[in-house]
Amino acid sequence: MLTIDLDAKISRITLKSNDGSYAELEAFSKKYQYIIQKVKDKYIAISQIKHSPILAEAVLVPPDSTLVYIEESGKDWLPNFNITNTSKPVSNQFWEEMTFSVNIADGWTKHDFDTLGTILNIHPIGFLNGKLAFNQNNNTYNGKLSFVIYGAKG
Repeated sequence: MLTIDLDAKISRITLKSNDGSYAELEAFSKKYQYIIQKVKDKYIAISQIKHSPILAEAVLVPPDSTLVYIEESGKDWLPNFNITNTSKPVSNQFWEEMTFSVNIADGWTKHDFDTLGTILNIHPIGFLNGKLAFNQNNNTYNGKLSFVIYGAKG
């Protein structure tokens, strides 16, 4: 039997079996880093996992790293996804900002904008401006959108 107790600070995995030998349990425990405990007349394999915070402190990644993420994600979704006009207009010894533009030249639909928003979501990115043209014949858009990324000095 396998039981898993989850807690905010620690998780405990307990394996119980009425079959097998102590030697098998010992070999399994060594291989998978379990601790063997004797409870009454039975042996139990236990593993405890301490939960660590995702981040010890809040940090910003360099804008270049965020831009690479956006480019790679964009190309996974749309192979001819294109970013241009990257520049770093403001910078100091601790942080910098980088501007970039997304070219919309292949007839995007409203669903493509939703996907772009999903890619940009939760990143320190602000919208600067955009210019779009709507093609009524095929319900698509063309144009350019400009953004700014904020981040730590790389």
